[in-house]
Amino acid sequence: MMHRSRGKLISMTPTLLKNALKLSKAERILLVERLWDSVADEGGPAPRLTAPQEAELERRLQRLKKTGTLGSDWQTVKKRIINQHAQTTDHRA
Repeated sequence: MMHRSRGKLISMTPTLLKNALKLSKAERILLVERLWDSVADEGGPAPRLTAPQEAELERRLQRLKKTGTLGSDWQTVKKRIINQHAQTTDHRA
């Protein structure tokens, strides 16, 4: 697995990932939290967005400016999830 570190492409060893995946769910969550904290502690500028990410962010910003809506309230989201789940369950029967 490849990723960028300070502009340089480096390789994550398969052993590191393999060992991390052997951890329990709780241990993996804790590992992610600690890794995320270590990234935040480094400070400096945020990683650059890819062109598709920038385009999506711009699309969302324009939509927000146009509609003024920040999103859906919890009751609306909950109802949508329940309805989607019910439709998925109906198709399986």
